Amino acid sequence: MTSSKTTLIAAIAAALVFAVAIGWVATEMPSSAAIRAEADRWQPPNLIPAAVEASLKMISERHPWGAPAPVAPTAAQAPGAAAAPAATWRLAGTVIEGAQSRVVMLYSAQPGGPVEIRYVAVGEKLPDGRSVINVTGDTITLRHDDGQTIIKLYQPR
Repeated sequence: MTSSKTTLIAAIAAALVFAVAIGWVATEMPSSAAIRAEADRWQPPNLIPAAVEASLKMISERHPWGAPAPVAPTAAQAPGAAAAPAATWRLAGTVIEGAQSRVVMLYSAQPGGPVEIRYVAVGEKLPDGRSVINVTGDTITLRHDDGQTIIKLYQPR
């Protein structure tokens, strides 16, 4: 090899080593403690109200739970009037997204009719007149004339 080729190769190698060294020194590397702290920090996702409504609509359309239970009549029937078929309903679960807690209720206006999913928020009333006063992941607390009832969901059989 000629001396000019050797000199050219040496110059290119020296430039490459110099560029790598400058890049290495100029780059600030975070400490391993900072990397671990960033990886350990968890933030809940920001809930968008439109996403909550879309999620509830999707659950309503797919009917993932079974048939509702019958509703006790709340108004007296007029004498001689034909009895209207009792609506049926049952509590099927809970939905908690951020600060919004709701009870999932399966409701049918007439026995054997189409079942719709309704969401009852804290403070609202169920068809039998009881009010929802608290909702957690596995319990629903209801207020009625005689006091309170706690319904535990998802109990082993």
